[in-house]
Amino acid sequence: RASGVIRGEKTGFFCLDALYSVKQGTYTIIYSEPTHGKSEFSFEMCVNQAESIGKRSLICSPETGTVDEIIAELVHKITGKKIQKNEFDHTTDKEFMVAMEWLNEYFLIVDTDEKTFSVQALFDMADEWEKKNQGKKIDIIVGEPYNELDHSEMAKYGARQDLYIEDLISNIRRLCRKGKRHFILTVH
Repeated sequence: RASGVIRGEKTGFFCLDALYSVKQGTYTIIYSEPTHGKSEFSFEMCVNQAESIGKRSLICSPETGTVDEIIAELVHKITGKKIQKNEFDHTTDKEFMVAMEWLNEYFLIVDTDEKTFSVQALFDMADEWEKKNQGKKIDIIVGEPYNELDHSEMAKYGARQDLYIEDLISNIRRLCRKGKRHFILTVH
């Protein structure tokens, strides 16, 4: 009571920090029309969290593209430059290598070319990565967008999406608390 509500970490967006924080053990749902920047915003928050406090992120974003395309997006966020050499003001080889070393330390990008993943599978993947990388933690999981995740579990609910979503959100909350992680889900 003396300290009030415990807030999470700053987002890296000055205008947003008074209203919202990235709190471990919780989740964020970002809803908007397609192509309105949900992925970009999520990625930017993950980069800000890595730069400011060293948080690691697992990203599953099939709509953004291949692993290489997601890397290109993240390198652009880090350097402010495109990676393609045919672009004006692209990264130098050294800038690209430095950015890739940093990305390899703070980001795990899920290859979705051959398979879709459920929310549970993403949390399991983070757990497995942590076991293999003793002492390192995945702090943030981005699963987006909702419609590109595996929802085969919905069959258990007689195809009642409302009941499935109710349990899915409860499960996300439990998984976040248990793993002290933050989950970002985008929906359109």
